[in-house]
Amino acid sequence: MIFLFILIPLVSGIHVRTYVSSMGCPGCVKWVSMIEQVRFDFPTLTFETVEFDYESASQNTVLPYTTAADSYYPWAQRSEYLVRWLSDISHGRPPVLVQNISSVGDGWRRGFVSWVHVLSSDYPRLDSHARKLLSTGFGWSFMNSSFSNTVIFQRVDGEIGMEHNVNDMNVVLRRLVPSPIPFALTETACVRELLHYFDSDVYLVSPQVPSNLPENVAWIHLFGNESDAKQSNMSVPSAWMWKRDIEYMLPSVSRPELLEWYFGVKESMVEPYYRPSHAIVGDISGNELWSWVRGHPSALLIVYNSLESLYECQEELSSVEFEVGRMDIRVNDHESFPDSNVPGMVHYYSGGNRVSSAMCKDIMKYISIN
Repeated sequence: MIFLFILIPLVSGIHVRTYVSSMGCPGCVKWVSMIEQVRFDFPTLTFETVEFDYESASQNTVLPYTTAADSYYPWAQRSEYLVRWLSDISHGRPPVLVQNISSVGDGWRRGFVSWVHVLSSDYPRLDSHARKLLSTGFGWSFMNSSFSNTVIFQRVDGEIGMEHNVNDMNVVLRRLVPSPIPFALTETACVRELLHYFDSDVYLVSPQVPSNLPENVAWIHLFGNESDAKQSNMSVPSAWMWKRDIEYMLPSVSRPELLEWYFGVKESMVEPYYRPSHAIVGDISGNELWSWVRGHPSALLIVYNSLESLYECQEELSSVEFEVGRMDIRVNDHESFPDSNVPGMVHYYSGGNRVSSAMCKDIMKYISIN
């Protein structure tokens, strides 16, 4: 694959001024510190901190605030939004997350590695995506046509695509990365943001990987000679998935085996390569859970991280007539737990499988249903 890099001129000579006060401004120190941490990523901009003059102010002013090129910083004081704003300023873009494009000009996408341009008669629902994908450009243009919409997009590797009558923007956003995804791309901010739009991440370690894999999964490709692969002892060939700290490994990347293994992992039907398991007196460890569950027709498992919360839940379940066990999830985990597993939750098992999960005070409602 050939990557084309286009040199994009940056706007220089812009002063970024942050106004603060040494008195009565508890957020000033934090905001200035945040700017200091990212300023060196923008060498074309000049940064300065200015003590605000209350005596000459003509109106009430909330500090801190930052200006540049006749633009006030408009968003929440978070580092990811600050980086986006500084990027907008340095590339001469308006600080708007979704550009309303009335002409054919391409200045709005200057400096973006990936971008999405929607043409439609009605304004699309792009704002929530734009807030999550701050490294991706979003634009909309009014257009009447026989299509409900037309979406033009640029992938992170520079390839241009187009789709008509898009009903699910998530599908387009997943196509902003190639499949499989070269591992090096996952270390960029843009791709890290886009990975949240996939159902799962699967790492494929092999010189060659299969094609026509499900598009809702981020298939991340390593050759096996990368430092990360060596440090993690990833064998060649192999496929890897993680659920919290639980590791799954398949010593193959053959498409039939890979798909069977992947869907088995999603259904908790595959034994992990590694799960956190620590034996504690009176508790059930991660490695003991399946045998304990399958030894009882019905059972409840309390997961906890403090003895106080454990005792409260045990008291709540004191009238339960079937087996009640416990697990400290600070040092244990299990593949049967839902992604939302948190301390204070109780998992209900029947017939050797997890049937439902809920917080301790609510679990009995789910048992009565089942």
